[in-house]
Amino acid sequence: MLGRSAAAGAIVWTAPVIDSMASAAAAASGPPLPRLCVVAASTIPANQTACTKVAVGAGTKVGQTFDLNATFRNDAKTGATCSCCEYRQFIRGGFSYNGRPVVLQLPNRGGGAPLTLAPRPNGAYHEDGLVSPKGTDNAHYGHRDEGSADAADMYTPAPRATGCTYAGNDFPGLTAGGGKAYVVGLDFRGQIIDVCNANKVIVTRDWSVDCSGASL
Repeated sequence: MLGRSAAAGAIVWTAPVIDSMASAAAAASGPPLPRLCVVAASTIPANQTACTKVAVGAGTKVGQTFDLNATFRNDAKTGATCSCCEYRQFIRGGFSYNGRPVVLQLPNRGGGAPLTLAPRPNGAYHEDGLVSPKGTDNAHYGHRDEGSADAADMYTPAPRATGCTYAGNDFPGLTAGGGKAYVVGLDFRGQIIDVCNANKVIVTRDWSVDCSGASL
C-alpha cells in the first residue's frame, strides 16, 4: 500500500520510499555472476637455472631447476574465483645415457597403463608427473584435489582448494653414474586453466631444458 499523510484537512500522497528501495535492491542484486578464473600475475617458469649436477646417492643427477608462480583473483563483483584456477604441466622429449635412450613413464590421468614420454619435435605433450609418488609427493602439478603437503606443489593460503597463490618447483633431469655421455632434451608446456568453465586455457607458456656432456 502506498504511504500517505494528512495536513490541514488535505490528503497528501508521499513517495513510496520503502517499496522503491526494495525494488532497487532486488534489481541490483540480480542473478549470481558465473564463476571464472582470473589470473592476476604469473611467472612460468621463474628462476630457471643453467644445467646443474648434484650428488644423488651413489650417482649424479644433471638437469635444470625452475619455479612456477601464479596469483589468482577473488572478486564477487566480477565472479573471479581463485578455486576456478589450476596449474597444469606437460612434457615431451627424451634422455640418453651412454648412447642409449632412457625411457620415462608418466602417470595416466585417464586410467590404465602409464604413458611413455613422447619424443621431440613432433611428439604429443603428456601431463608431467610421477607414476609412483612417494611420501608427501603429489602425482601431478597443480591439481587441487591432490595432497596439501608437497612443498613443490602448493596453493596458499590454506586450504588448497581455495588458495589464491600457486607456487611449484621442478628439477627435471637424468640420474646415473659411471662417467658416461648423457643428453637431456625436454620441452615443457605450463598452463593455467579454468576448471569452472570446461578447463578453458587462460595462460600458456613453453620452455625447454637441454643438458649434455661427455661424462656424468
